[in-house]
Amino acid sequence: MSTEKQPWQLRHIAVVVRDIDKAIKHYTEIRLCPEGAFRTFDVSAQATYKGHLIPLEMRISLARMGDAQLELIEAREGDNPYWDFLKEKGEGMHHLAFTVDDLEAEVAGAAERGVGILLSGSTGRGGFAYLDSAATGGTYIELMQRV
Repeated sequence: MSTEKQPWQLRHIAVVVRDIDKAIKHYTEIRLCPEGAFRTFDVSAQATYKGHLIPLEMRISLARMGDAQLELIEAREGDNPYWDFLKEKGEGMHHLAFTVDDLEAEVAGAAERGVGILLSGSTGRGGFAYLDSAATGGTYIELMQRV
């Protein structure tokens, strides 16, 4: 077994939904998460999406699942990746999020390998960047600065 530190740590699995309350009820009823496990809040950030600065507004709910979390994202209408995903594909798994020690270095390394950035920005918890999903079968990879 390797003692080398894993550079990316799984943080959460994100699912885009139309109605976060219905989704919480569903995941609780099927016993994926226990009653009362979800914490719901609004998130606001300035982000760059497809090269344009946008206000990013969303309602999210998080529930711990072992070492990772399930993140539900209620898509808000407008120019953002969650609304676009919902329009194009409907509800479903949107991205896998990983924490990294040096977000800037990881983004630069992705660019060197020809992987573009779809969305990037910062919240009160630190910076984030979504790698373009063309090479990952349509599932986005979010990198988050480890704090």
